[in-house]
Amino acid sequence: MKRNYAYYYKGILKHITIISDEKLRIFKVIKDNSSSSDFVISFDDTNFDYFLNQLINVLTYNGFLTSIYLNLNYTCNQDCIHCCNPKDMNSYSINFEQAKKIIDEASDLGVFDVMLTGGECTINNDFIKIAKYITEKKLRLFVLTNAQKLYYDENLFNDLINLYPAQVQITLFSMNPLIHDKITRVKGSQYKTVEVLKKLAKYKIITQITCPIIDCNFNEYKKVKEFADSIGAKFFSDVRFINNKNNNNFNTRLKGKKLINYYFETIDINNPREDFCKKERFNCSGGVDRLSIAPNLDIHPCNYFNYPLGNFNTTSLKEVKEKIVPEFQKKLTCKNLKDCFKHDYCKFCIYCPVYTCYDEGFLKKSPTLCEDAKVYYSVYLKHKQKSCRLG
Repeated sequence: MKRNYAYYYKGILKHITIISDEKLRIFKVIKDNSSSSDFVISFDDTNFDYFLNQLINVLTYNGFLTSIYLNLNYTCNQDCIHCCNPKDMNSYSINFEQAKKIIDEASDLGVFDVMLTGGECTINNDFIKIAKYITEKKLRLFVLTNAQKLYYDENLFNDLINLYPAQVQITLFSMNPLIHDKITRVKGSQYKTVEVLKKLAKYKIITQITCPIIDCNFNEYKKVKEFADSIGAKFFSDVRFINNKNNNNFNTRLKGKKLINYYFETIDINNPREDFCKKERFNCSGGVDRLSIAPNLDIHPCNYFNYPLGNFNTTSLKEVKEKIVPEFQKKLTCKNLKDCFKHDYCKFCIYCPVYTCYDEGFLKKSPTLCEDAKVYYSVYLKHKQKSCRLG
């Protein structure tokens, strides 16, 4: 199946007209290092992806809104033990007319990436209709799914791949069905997930396999990565998933010796994660380069960031972007966190307001991230000592 790169040409031209040459000179990097702002695009895989990545990076760096997350619903056909989605919003869902208005306004603002997510977005009755409209607007379609309905519904699968999404992201916890199904609490879910991933690979759909690492699948991520490599899928794993007090999922997170062992296996001693957290201001582009729409149409700075900036029923994306986000960004400082910046391990903290909203509250100290930073720092020191002995 040949990817039609020229399909996105109209969307790209829209962004070129938005960017003033006085502010940005991006297009000189596409073909050579000349000082000219002229550019030539060849719609083969390498050149187009390079162009698009450069464009996204520069737009993001300069504060352009490039991405929208549409949480079509929070209901799901799985019941994952670590899920942080609010259970009290399962009655809400975004229909086609609502999605169309959001997509239209987002497109006018210069967005060209739209992620359909949830909950499980494929169980929304308007899922394909919304996905198709995204591609008709010449926007890049991303889908985050657990793949269960794509296994059962062949028509749905075919409709989706015929839209040729920019990426389908699927969570796979383990190559062991017993472990995966224990996490999803749905028997047979691992088999269905793997089969859909194989089918997507067959049709050459760009796929990312994510593997959140929690207590019961600690030893599985390497095997999942091997599977991802075998089918040509991207791979991403992380131990810092969102803990939600309301969902009582704190006991599922990786901690203690398992967390230590994970960092021993994955730490890059030459590129440690230092200075993520600044006393004056920490780096968070929430609301600047992306916005997330909840099923009740609340507008959040990013996916999982439980901090409403407004509601689409009463507030436009333009107003959020131009008036509300700048004021919100001024609040994103941790200089008032009394217990922070007192320890050596603090420089390894990946302080993120998303975590604290679910942990202790907006811009509060996060016990989860404190433990993570302590463990990471201890592992870093041991690796450093080992390197010194070997040297």
